[in-house]
Amino acid sequence: MTRSALNKLLVSIAATVLAASGVYAQRVDPASVKINNLIGLNSTYAQVVKAFGKPRRETRPVKEECAGGHEKTINYAGLSFYFMDAADPSKTAYIVMSFELTSPRFSVSGLKVGDSEAAVRLRFGKPTSVETNRSAGQTTWTYEIGKKEGPGQTAITFKKGRVIAVGSSYAAC
Repeated sequence: MTRSALNKLLVSIAATVLAASGVYAQRVDPASVKINNLIGLNSTYAQVVKAFGKPRRETRPVKEECAGGHEKTINYAGLSFYFMDAADPSKTAYIVMSFELTSPRFSVSGLKVGDSEAAVRLRFGKPTSVETNRSAGQTTWTYEIGKKEGPGQTAITFKKGRVIAVGSSYAAC
């Protein structure tokens, strides 16, 4: 085999390996996304406050009808959380049932507001569903959380091909 033919073969093999790595790369599990690699669904109120400090705004706990416990929300600049205390009857602490971030100051499993659709597809893979809101100029990719871990979903919203919001939630009822 000539040197030129060997080089072409090696380039061809390298291209095949690179193409396959995109298909078989590790994908983010929508049930385990974490904000700044610290806080995700099932984190406690205390863990959130320890990680992000005192919230800008916090609602008082109110009775919720779904699981028979209480619910409350807290907000930071570009980040909000919804908590329930009765989603798991064996736990007494408020736990994160959903969150949404809209600020590039935070990342969700390596993804940030402003990232491209290609970056999301590379990290999360093909979405379970895609919804387009033409009047708002937004597209939302949804990744379902399985019944074993959830059920729920992680949703990534784009405008002009760039991430503008990332949210994750359990279906409580």
